[in-house]
Amino acid sequence: MHTRKLLTLVTGLLAAINLYAQDVPNHSFEKWVNYNGSEYLVPQHWITNDILTRRFNINYKGVSVSRLEEPHTGDYALKMEVVVDNGDTVNGGIYSTGSLDSLMHVIYRRKNAGFSCKQRAATFTGYYIFTSNQNDSAVMGVTFTKWNSQNHKRDTLVNTTLHIGQNASSYLQFVIPLKYHIDTEIPDSAFIAIGIQGPYGHPAHRGTMLIIDDLGFSGNIPMKKE
Repeated sequence: MHTRKLLTLVTGLLAAINLYAQDVPNHSFEKWVNYNGSEYLVPQHWITNDILTRRFNINYKGVSVSRLEEPHTGDYALKMEVVVDNGDTVNGGIYSTGSLDSLMHVIYRRKNAGFSCKQRAATFTGYYIFTSNQNDSAVMGVTFTKWNSQNHKRDTLVNTTLHIGQNASSYLQFVIPLKYHIDTEIPDSAFIAIGIQGPYGHPAHRGTMLIIDDLGFSGNIPMKKE
């Protein structure tokens, strides 16, 4: 699959209060591992666009996602860039699932992926630094779902995306209000996708950079009675 088409599919998947950062696995990107023994260092419980691209281009050796020792808190943050390697332009991007196979199921709409989440959070928050080249943007997407045992399918409760185009040279907080399409259910799963996106569906440009840290859900929206 051509990387541009692949990244378009992935982009299409793209969403005085208490903070529930512990509900986002490895929310501050302190834990990193070599994915399946490869040379790619990735945040634990997350898959990167580098791992995804390698599935379709075994000669790809670019690094668009890396560990950064300039965090908002803790020891590390996560840095995303745009790289060109072996014929592919890859936008830095991450997905909140622990294996490439589970991410492929999401892309081909076969199964759900993500992590357990059993709260009706009001917002998705985090901190970022962003440098845009040629109108590239940063994209944060959140999806909440729940298994419908009667219809034997997953219901989408939340599908929210935020686009950021303005540069930020130091850490700023982003806050994404979560809009619920179904008011009478509590989610059981969440999926997060964050990355760099080029304008009008095109690949992004070298020189664009996104740094993120300290992700979390906050607040609570009460469930309505049926």
